[in-house]
Amino acid sequence: MTNTPRGRTVADKTAATAKNMRTATDNRIKFDRSRDRVSGADSELNLSVPDGTIPDGYVGLWVLDDAKGSIDRKLAEWWGHVTDAQGVNIRRPSGSGYVYLMAIEEKYKKEIDVLREKRYRDSIGENDAAPLGVHGVESYTPNGESNKIKVTSDPFS
Repeated sequence: MTNTPRGRTVADKTAATAKNMRTATDNRIKFDRSRDRVSGADSELNLSVPDGTIPDGYVGLWVLDDAKGSIDRKLAEWWGHVTDAQGVNIRRPSGSGYVYLMAIEEKYKKEIDVLREKRYRDSIGENDAAPLGVHGVESYTPNGESNKIKVTSDPFS
């Protein structure tokens, strides 16, 4: 095994000098620079949906099939697969898997959003609809002794 010098930074070099340095210092990576460089714009995922694909009164959502139950959770929340004219689920490739187009009625989507918002507000103790005593907070004095909040119950009991 021969010792090869580590590659140096080429940030301050010209393109030709950088190419020579790369080939001279590290020949393990073979670059094909004979073609024009293609930006990632051509390989972006197209998630557009033609008009009329999702019926009026429904809300659409692309759901990644992550093999961890995300599709099953959406189906349990009453989301449904959107199908094409042949009855096949509409999907797009994404990485090594697919994203599926799913839809739900607007009224159920609103219920889910309200419940999610309520759970979030409850989790951080900022439920505006509930008085302070509901969350175990006895009182709060903004300019009091070190701005402490007194908790009357142990949340872990």
